[in-house]
Amino acid sequence: MIERWIQALFNLKDLAAGKPGTVFLSNCDPPAYGIPPSRILQEILAKLDVNDLARYPKNFHGTEALIGGIKERVLKRTGITVERDHIIVTNGVSEAFDLIARTCRGGRFLVQDPFYYLMVEIFRFHGTVMLYPCVEEQEWHPDIDLLRAILENSDARFDFLSIITPNNPTGAVYPRSVLKQLVNLAGEHDLLIITNEIYDEFSENEFTSVLSMSKDVPVVYLNGFSKGYRLPGMRVGYMVFHDAEGRKAGFWETVSHHARLRSGVNLAGQAFAAASLKEPASERNRIIGGAWAKKQVLEHRIARSNLLSTVPSRGGTFILPKVPVDDLQLCKTLLASHGYFVYPGSCFGEQSRNHVCLVFLESEEHLVEGVNAMETVVRDMRLSST
Repeated sequence: MIERWIQALFNLKDLAAGKPGTVFLSNCDPPAYGIPPSRILQEILAKLDVNDLARYPKNFHGTEALIGGIKERVLKRTGITVERDHIIVTNGVSEAFDLIARTCRGGRFLVQDPFYYLMVEIFRFHGTVMLYPCVEEQEWHPDIDLLRAILENSDARFDFLSIITPNNPTGAVYPRSVLKQLVNLAGEHDLLIITNEIYDEFSENEFTSVLSMSKDVPVVYLNGFSKGYRLPGMRVGYMVFHDAEGRKAGFWETVSHHARLRSGVNLAGQAFAAASLKEPASERNRIIGGAWAKKQVLEHRIARSNLLSTVPSRGGTFILPKVPVDDLQLCKTLLASHGYFVYPGSCFGEQSRNHVCLVFLESEEHLVEGVNAMETVVRDMRLSST
């Protein structure tokens, strides 16, 4: 079932790519929407030695400059001090998913529903995925009681608990009370937590990292430079391993072995990533504030609709409006008749069926016109079904 929906999404993407003038309302690619990387990068560009950047990386963990910058950022954001050997720079966060899954072939992963489809496909390729639901009426927070029941009543043993906060695709940001329950469950059932926090710069209120709450529970913390630092094309992410009591030391040794087998991440991307960490917070906050202004315009427009509804986004760049018709057919018609591309919610899991995923980085005009077009399609679909 998951494969069918994800293949439908890929087919829709191919149609959108081949249709001139398509307006993409579901891509989180900040530079594509005129949200540039830090001005610092322009200043260092002329100083970079192309010959040096063209070489193989010397260390599979990452360059000294970038590893040092990541250590500082992790300490500032989470209060956790990590060793250099417990950081691996990756080709985007997607490679981190793959390294984890390849390390534990046959592993069993507990993943949120709605889920991030790329991560689920990688985990399914190497292991088994069990979904635990998030509840729309509770701001898309996880159903802790049902998760506990899955863990206590299943005959199979699980290995990993996946958490994404701020969440893709729901826009949920989990408060400390929810994170505490998730961490406690992981500790009780000897689960290794995988937390993806790449949208941590995009949070409406103060953000709490899973890593800061983990105490003695082992965590793999994932982050990168595609979103808050606006460098998606550089493909630079990183993974941090924190295991205060050494419970999963063998896991990290194997991950490091697999990471050593590849040459590492391109040095140009690492140089840009290291420089971007020096961006003043005021510059980043100003840019992100512009995205939040667009979010408010989009949510206000949906609030005026008698056909669509949505839970307010608290983080990331996503909202997940509910629609009263088949979401895949809505997205197909919206693209064919109006030239707007949006993700059907069904490709993110059963909980997001009859929803669509929107990213609020486009212009306010396109966001509003996109919702107008969506309402038109919904009306036509409902009339044709009567």
